[in-house]
Amino acid sequence: MLVVVEQLGDVLASMAQDQVCKLEFYEQGIERVVSFVPGNGELLVQCDDLIVNPTSRTEYVLMSRESVIEELVGLADEFLRVSRACCGQLVSHPWFVEWAAELQRQMDKIRQPKSGAVA
Repeated sequence: MLVVVEQLGDVLASMAQDQVCKLEFYEQGIERVVSFVPGNGELLVQCDDLIVNPTSRTEYVLMSRESVIEELVGLADEFLRVSRACCGQLVSHPWFVEWAAELQRQMDKIRQPKSGAVA
């Protein structure tokens, strides 16, 4: 979980700019990468092995950009909420404060409608 959470700010920033981005699951023996490729209001969500082997194969699905963003922002919101509720001393550490503030900025930014978009 932590491996994903630490990457959320960068992923949300890339999604806000309609750039290709990825989440890497490089721990706990999972060793997979999930890529998000934007196009026409949708995202091609592709899952590949980080370590390619003879049985490797790519899995993919086309999803709405908004639903993926909603899920990732929801995960970030919930992580921050639970951290504050359960780990008061740890969330006051300067590293966490800085990371959480940047994550919150990215969440706020991606929640805003794109310029020129009709709300």
